[in-house]
Amino acid sequence: MVSRRPGEVALESLDTILAHEPVPDQDLFSKATHCLSVYRDSLIATYRPGPAPAEMRTRLEHVNAVISLLMAGHFPLGELPWGELHKARGWLENAIK
Repeated sequence: MVSRRPGEVALESLDTILAHEPVPDQDLFSKATHCLSVYRDSLIATYRPGPAPAEMRTRLEHVNAVISLLMAGHFPLGELPWGELHKARGWLENAIK
């Protein structure tokens, strides 16, 4: 069996959230946040010994932004940011390439 990379699992989790729009599934938000955190940790671990290239810092910034949006969806203070989550999906897709 081929193991999937953490970024691929995170993207799949976000796709599942978006497939349930407009009804938020809090368990899916939790799972996606966890998957993205694992992916973020793997990015950080890759470059912990030294400075990360600019491209990697950009990936990390995008992953952190997606995590922030997921948290906003998990604990909304108003309307869920569905439009922003759709944009974040593109950022994440680019980040895992």
